[in-house]
Amino acid sequence: MNETLATQFWPGRSAIGRTVRVDGALHQVVGVVRNGKYRNVWETPQGAVFKPFAQEVPSSATVVVRSARGPSDLAAAVRQVIQEIDPDVVSYDVRPMSVHLNNGSAFFPFRAGVLITTVLGGMGVLLAAIGLYGMLAYQVSQRTSEIGVRIALGARVADILREVLWRGARFAGLGIAVGLVLGSALAMALRPILVGVSPFDPLTYTTVAVLLLMISLLASFVPARRAIVVNPLVVLRID
Repeated sequence: MNETLATQFWPGRSAIGRTVRVDGALHQVVGVVRNGKYRNVWETPQGAVFKPFAQEVPSSATVVVRSARGPSDLAAAVRQVIQEIDPDVVSYDVRPMSVHLNNGSAFFPFRAGVLITTVLGGMGVLLAAIGLYGMLAYQVSQRTSEIGVRIALGARVADILREVLWRGARFAGLGIAVGLVLGSALAMALRPILVGVSPFDPLTYTTVAVLLLMISLLASFVPARRAIVVNPLVVLRID
């Protein structure tokens, strides 16, 4: 049996030598193995009982071998050992565990989830980028007259650009901070279904934050640049 079942039946005591009833028959525990994944890769530890082939011969079985040797060399050795034990047993479909998992349905829910999440996430980032650019560009374009007046009064172009970019970066930084908090909370909620993936991927968070920051700076720079090249006299005449 495995550790989970041994702990469930005899907590704090050794299970070796004790008996357990399985399918109406008594069996003696001769060993305790570590917990494994028996049905899917995201399951919680479950109890399991292992019976020798001599006591209950199955119609088919899967043999799992762990070795440091290469899969191609190991396959021939496994077939030879099986034939030495019982020449009537036919071994087939010998393949590495990585191939077995990739070709099976073990990771299908995760791959489907990743695909759906990627599409929705990409659409979300695109919509956020379009909305952010449009809003900041509109806000800066509304200051065209102000920028023209300041230039006419002797303000330096570099100072105006620096101020506009700083406002855009500050606005983007506030949104990024809120997004990081909400994204982290959502990642923690999804943590039980994340297998082998950290909910706090620095590369993903950094990439999205830098992308939104660059979009904010571009959205601030383009209309500000247009306002700067406008003749201040034209702006004052319009006002």
